[in-house]
Amino acid sequence: PFLDLPDHAIWACRAGLALLAMLAFLGPLPGRSQDIIINEVLAGNTTIAPLVEYPDYFPDYVELYNASARAIDLGAEGWSITDDLKKPGKFAFTTGLIFPADSYLLVFCDSQDPTNFPGLLAANNLHTGFNLNAKGGETLAIFMTNANVQVLVSSNSFGIQVAGYSVGRFPGAN
Repeated sequence: PFLDLPDHAIWACRAGLALLAMLAFLGPLPGRSQDIIINEVLAGNTTIAPLVEYPDYFPDYVELYNASARAIDLGAEGWSITDDLKKPGKFAFTTGLIFPADSYLLVFCDSQDPTNFPGLLAANNLHTGFNLNAKGGETLAIFMTNANVQVLVSSNSFGIQVAGYSVGRFPGAN
């Protein structure tokens, strides 16, 4: 034998290796885990106009944060956001929408047609097609596609929101 170990030591080694293999399998996808998080949520917005060009536009919104060190093409990598965990692809990002590393992105939670906002860059004109529930709260989630399976990456639940006040994770975010 290669090593002359007692049976209990061999079984302990095998159990340790099995545990390591299981943790590696259950662990996050390399380079993908928590790349993008839901940083801030504002539901029932009546006071904050996030677009300087449209001072009378008060949408509900979600602020995303790219915590990774790489730019992410949200559409090409199959990212989506939803307010219904049973419908992970409710709003899928389009290919070519690049989310720079260590930056923030506002996604408007309304059913506005992007053509109502001429002159805005695509990254400043994202509308999910669903509104947020300020009176009862809800859960928002971000998914990405991996091998044709939508995988939950980040979620954030919020309760009743007071108009003009958001719920956030990181202080000092934009």
